[in-house]
Amino acid sequence: MKTKDQKTKKLKAIRSIVIDQFYKEGWKEVWFYPPHDGVDGYMGTQDIIFVGLNPATANFPSWHDKMYYRNLKTFGFKNAHITDLFKVRATNQEVKDKMSGWDFKEAGKILKSEIETIEPRLIVLLGKSVEEIYCKMFPPKEVKDTIKVLTTKHYAYRYGSKKDLRRRIRKEMIIIADEYKKASK
Repeated sequence: MKTKDQKTKKLKAIRSIVIDQFYKEGWKEVWFYPPHDGVDGYMGTQDIIFVGLNPATANFPSWHDKMYYRNLKTFGFKNAHITDLFKVRATNQEVKDKMSGWDFKEAGKILKSEIETIEPRLIVLLGKSVEEIYCKMFPPKEVKDTIKVLTTKHYAYRYGSKKDLRRRIRKEMIIIADEYKKASK
């Protein structure tokens, strides 16, 4: 099991690789969940990973981001590792276009490095499209059985009222916290 310092050092190295490959060489805008309001974001080293699809084209922190970070902190996940399958800002169509190319393969290698670094007992996939792509990157027979994977709706899901969204996120966080406790290392 790696120490927090070892994980932090490796996450910084992974981030540097992404910046070199996609930003410096490819002129693409990369983005990582920043620390905010006491939540570590991408640099979180707790043995749980929250995985989104790709960086949005909106500004951080949106109302949704603030609400999600607040819930992460409330439910004991302020040190969770929060990441995206693809680290490059893109529209949904651009992500679909990458599904069979170099970016897809590189994204899988990068996420695999993050998983190996964090050594999670639980991976939370934020949305059905994340689940579909994750399963293509890591077919079930190739994934360690000891890592529990759970899919929830994305926290910025845009249907319904803010009140309903807050309620849904809290219910999902209760489920995540329960699954996290049950997941063994």
